[in-house]
Amino acid sequence: MKYTGAQLSVTNHLPEQWESLAFIINYQGRVLKFTLTHGTTIASLEFGEPIDVVIDGHSALVS
Repeated sequence: MKYTGAQLSVTNHLPEQWESLAFIINYQGRVLKFTLTHGTTIASLEFGEPIDVVIDGHSALVS
């Protein structure tokens, strides 16, 4: 996860030994949940207004 000052960015670098990773963050008044598996990154909005984030190099609206 990286914050460039303009946008939140998440890139999946899940270690081979791990099956998955899930985490929740509070970001700019929103609660976002990220779930990473091998080859898949899912972002969901738990609370707040929709937001644009970069997921694995692609811009996405999380709502």
